[in-house]
Amino acid sequence: MRFLPFFLLFLACPTRAHLEEAQAEAEIGAEAGLRAPEFVLKSTAGKRTRLSDLRGKVVLVDFWATWCPPCRMSIPALVKLNGRFSKKDFEIVGVSLDRDPAAVPPFIKDRRVPYRVLYANESVAEKYLVEAIPTFFLLDREGIVRKKWAGFTPGLPDEWEKEIERLLRP
Repeated sequence: MRFLPFFLLFLACPTRAHLEEAQAEAEIGAEAGLRAPEFVLKSTAGKRTRLSDLRGKVVLVDFWATWCPPCRMSIPALVKLNGRFSKKDFEIVGVSLDRDPAAVPPFIKDRRVPYRVLYANESVAEKYLVEAIPTFFLLDREGIVRKKWAGFTPGLPDEWEKEIERLLRP
């Protein structure tokens, strides 16, 4: 009888296997606190990228298009951000929503975009509830959405840096 409280406590505490299972089954969605929806998309280099393969890194996902003026304005800030954090378990993934994929390679070449750019379709944009572009999602190392920003303003890069630094801390 005197061991009953310890036995009950043991039953109430989740095991490591249960915790890992719960993490694997985390609710999926495009809002803060939810696991980012999985996608497998082709890059401008012709390679397939699976979002879950980037786990272990902090990831900024940018939904954009070549014809979008605010998207174009954000590119220099993203290039600078990539230069600052690319060696620190951080990656930017540009997800192009262009209807004409042929427009993307010359656009990113002209602007010297060093980060991975993928071709998306409307179903991916729908999964992420993208209603305007650009829309940015900051994911932590486990693939959980930590921040979402719709649109681009001159002060946004400072906010990105602050949030990325916070997520990169051990």
